[in-house]
Amino acid sequence: MRAGLLAVGALIGACGPAEPDGPAPGSLGETGWFDDTDPVVGCGGGVLATEPAAGESAWPTRAPLRLFREGTGGDLAVRVLDGAGVEVPIDVVASADGLVVDLVPQRALEPSTPHTVSATTCAGALRVPFTTSSFGAPLADGPKALLGRTWALRLDDADWVEPGALGAFFRANVTVPVLMGASWADAAVLDLIGTQGAVDEGVVTQDLSLATWNLPTASFARAPWFDARGPSVELDIEGAKVPVTDFRLSATFSADAARVGDGVLSGLADTRQAGGLIDRPNAPTAICELAQGLGVPCIPCDDGLPLCVRIEIRDVRGVEVPGLRLVPVGG
Repeated sequence: MRAGLLAVGALIGACGPAEPDGPAPGSLGETGWFDDTDPVVGCGGGVLATEPAAGESAWPTRAPLRLFREGTGGDLAVRVLDGAGVEVPIDVVASADGLVVDLVPQRALEPSTPHTVSATTCAGALRVPFTTSSFGAPLADGPKALLGRTWALRLDDADWVEPGALGAFFRANVTVPVLMGASWADAAVLDLIGTQGAVDEGVVTQDLSLATWNLPTASFARAPWFDARGPSVELDIEGAKVPVTDFRLSATFSADAARVGDGVLSGLADTRQAGGLIDRPNAPTAICELAQGLGVPCIPCDDGLPLCVRIEIRDVRGVEVPGLRLVPVGG
């Protein structure tokens, strides 16, 4: 961590050293506590906001912590401390403009544990207390406990970070769960199969009219966390086919294997067949026109046509569907 702290200080500049910790007499909105003793007024290097915000009670154990700065003036010293006050090793990564700084833990944080982000700029010292999610404890019965189980993930109950304002539109139209099943699991690898489900009077089943996603075998060396990736899957959104390339789903199983949490789903979504969602089924540019009006321009798909949007869905959660085992369906 010491090297990371010095590196970020050199990257952003210096206006004199400051203690990383100190008294905390005043608050900075939702972002934590400031020590406003002898700040350099107008230094342009203060922290405007943080992820997590102060008091967050379920922060994912593997998620980067993030600082948003008002400018790049002055030095920045950062630390992450666990509940016992022990420093957590992190890598410090700043954006090209220096306004966003990610603190990336070199290992997963301890679950269900208080932590603190400590940051000092020429504007003062900032401390942000938060608590990690309960996901991350070892699987009580080992990886084999996952075999044959299926979990239903609700994307309509998750945080659609991308594609910006268009995310709310997609979220409102994704009304069925994504199903994920484990066909193999051991201490080294996890083999998952995915598809979308059907819901009838609260009962979740597999939609056998849709092809399953045969995702490449993922490493399970950091169980209970996994990171599954595939070249392409196809989402069915209210009957509209939305191919998603560069597909990625990472999440963590609960210790009893009955739940999935701290999930992130991402990829490049092709919108050209989704016009029916706004009553324009034969207009391949319909969704991109809507996106443009919302300030979210489409970007090139793999074939170069600007009809795709990047999707990133955080806080994906799911529960086991007892008795359901996914059946492979060819596409």
